[in-house]
Amino acid sequence: MNPQRAVVGISLLLLIVLVLVVPACTSKSTAPSLVERGKYLVMAGGCDDCHSPKIFTPAGPIPDTTR
Repeated sequence: MNPQRAVVGISLLLLIVLVLVVPACTSKSTAPSLVERGKYLVMAGGCDDCHSPKIFTPAGPIPDTTR
């Protein structure tokens, strides 16, 4: 692996952590607001598209809200 590419990848990962994780940890948020922030991050990032179980319906797959 190209060392320059590895440095860029690690730098990008650290930037993502700083932007997304640190503000959530340092703010004096209450539990419900942290849950809302998590919901926002999942929806904005599209994480639930692949990382949520689905129920297959005639209209197509929908998230399984029971799990």
